[in-house]
Amino acid sequence: MNLGNLITLNGTIALEELTEKNNILLIYFSEHNTPMCTKQLLSFNEEFETIKKFDIVGYAVSTDSLHDIDAFTKQFKEFPFTIASDKDGSIAKKLNIYDYEQKKANRSIIILNKKCEIVYSNLFYQPDNINDFINVFEYINNNLKLR
Repeated sequence: MNLGNLITLNGTIALEELTEKNNILLIYFSEHNTPMCTKQLLSFNEEFETIKKFDIVGYAVSTDSLHDIDAFTKQFKEFPFTIASDKDGSIAKKLNIYDYEQKKANRSIIILNKKCEIVYSNLFYQPDNINDFINVFEYINNNLKLR
């Protein structure tokens, strides 16, 4: 699946190239500096070491500008995930998580395997729903191998 490129502080990266070496966790948040998106990112931030053990590289992605995302994530004490912008929503559209009316991506969690195939998706992730969070880690624990 050709999903396209993410824009990071270190330049443009192709998702297909990333998945050649690692599984990828895309943590799509809809807007920077909002309570729910902050909660979403902080919850995954706390589980970074667990995620790493399963050969997963995480990206915090939004359709906001890279500048806005960078400023938003700097408020966290530590932020281990690479931040990325999908400013035009092209990847979000391919993942069916783009809200055309709001012109932004829905809050979502996507896991891509090393073949760049979607192996897990929650297209309307709700940070206040603990089951949404638990389901991500149940999938990881039951389906991905430890390093």
